[in-house]
Amino acid sequence: MAHLATLKAKIEKLKMVDLNKAHYALGKKAGELRVAPEKFGAEYDEIAAIEKSVAEKRAVIPGDHSATNMELLKSAAISVKRGAEADGLEIKLKQKFVALGSCVELLSGAAGLENEMAAVHSIHSQVEKLDQEYSTLAENHTS
Repeated sequence: MAHLATLKAKIEKLKMVDLNKAHYALGKKAGELRVAPEKFGAEYDEIAAIEKSVAEKRAVIPGDHSATNMELLKSAAISVKRGAEADGLEIKLKQKFVALGSCVELLSGAAGLENEMAAVHSIHSQVEKLDQEYSTLAENHTS
């Protein structure tokens, strides 16, 4: 029974963590190479807009050395707010890359993505193998 739980945990980790990482890497590389722009042009534009927003939010606003303490505090608060907004946008950006990677995975023969595609397919194979092992063990356990 413990072995079944361990197998199930491995399968879930592969699906939730490893596959997400592989899709992210695939999507990021596809974005850099702008693979199949006719299909993913809108996604690339969204990603570029988010990246631009992150860069703007991360840009350092020069401080005024003659500012009052209240102005300095206000400036610091604005800087913290902009940093938090940039962090939120970076999470959204990662999600966009994962989604793009999931879509690009379905393409065949995308040049320059061989390693990333191989990583995704390897994880799918591992999941399939562990699913089969889990099913066999669960069936044997119930009989």
